[in-house]
Amino acid sequence: MSDTGATPKISARAHSDDRAIEISFNAYPWFAQAEDAEILALADKGWGGCDPADEVAQFMETQDSEVDRLFTFLSTHPRMSNGDTVGFECYIEEDEAVSWIKENRPELYEHLTLEGGGQND
Repeated sequence: MSDTGATPKISARAHSDDRAIEISFNAYPWFAQAEDAEILALADKGWGGCDPADEVAQFMETQDSEVDRLFTFLSTHPRMSNGDTVGFECYIEEDEAVSWIKENRPELYEHLTLEGGGQND
């Protein structure tokens, strides 16, 4: 990978359960500060639709205006048609995440490929 000075990209998307808000964002800042155990938990749960992925979005709330927009919407306590409170889901692009891990955390990449939590080359 050439060093162009650009921020690495690990694509993520999130949406409110009612789909009123659908966003995309760069999850790189979360990965850059995350402990290996946090990344492993995310990988073990399939990179999205789980508590570890929700934690990625929650971390990004103060760093990305689109993520902030999602949580601002949720703070109004919208309701689904059945009366349930609207929640959210978050999904991380596995290929981009694993590529970043391979380049930046080779020991973790080895663990992911041995455990089956990531992709194999």
